[in-house]
Amino acid sequence: MSFDQHLHTGEYDPETYWDGRAVHGGDEPFRAVCGFSRDVLENAAMHRVQSSLLTSLLADIPLEGRHVVELGCGVGRWVEWWRDRGARYTGLDVSEEMIRLARDRHPGVEFVKVHASAALPLPDASCDLACSVTVLHHNPREQQNRLLGELLRLVRPGGHLLLLEGLEPKHGRVSFNMFPRPLSGWLAAVPPELAKRVRFRVARWWLTREAIDGAVRFLRPERWRPRIAAQARHDGEGKRRSARSLSRAGRLLITLGARLDPYIMRFLPHETATHVVVLFRRY
Repeated sequence: MSFDQHLHTGEYDPETYWDGRAVHGGDEPFRAVCGFSRDVLENAAMHRVQSSLLTSLLADIPLEGRHVVELGCGVGRWVEWWRDRGARYTGLDVSEEMIRLARDRHPGVEFVKVHASAALPLPDASCDLACSVTVLHHNPREQQNRLLGELLRLVRPGGHLLLLEGLEPKHGRVSFNMFPRPLSGWLAAVPPELAKRVRFRVARWWLTREAIDGAVRFLRPERWRPRIAAQARHDGEGKRRSARSLSRAGRLLITLGARLDPYIMRFLPHETATHVVVLFRRY
């Protein structure tokens, strides 16, 4: 059984799993919380595309001096993003190891350990914006609903809830630690009597790379190399993939895609999306 499959436990236990990701993530800041087996360049590109999505949804939302609470803060990859916009930040996570790394990376920032079945340890109406970035979908549906209720409890009237989560695929296998919803499920995740949906956008990573690979396959099938676009494999101990396993062409496509994908996604059909970002306003 590989590292990415249950950490040798035979079942998915969130605290154990994410503690293990933190321990084995090494010194690459995104590896523990993005694609564990992906190259550092790929994870940085993924982060850049996600950043553009958050920016587009929050373009008209004032953040200066506002209190933001992030559920599933991990190693603190979003801390600087929020602080650059003048927000006061609090990070919550179920993993003690993630919290330890986040505190090491961001001294003076508030990080709080939470427990999977307990209430979030913050007062009612204590923040202006609560967010979850690819975190809720790592929880079973009943737990998702409980956490959504907890996040709404933290948001002041007139404040916002921001979600970036995975969509249920129409075909294909879902990872053992993923519990995605269909698009309609995320859009209706918050009861309409509690909050109004402000806007949403669908998303998919690696659009530029997929498009160019598809063109190469069609035009020059004898020269196509699947490794350019294939997801990396890793061994059972979770050793990281060498950056050299990406070809020069692959690295160029990733870099190009990080810049182009946010624009291409504006025209992405909903049925081909893999993620959605939704903004709600609390009544």
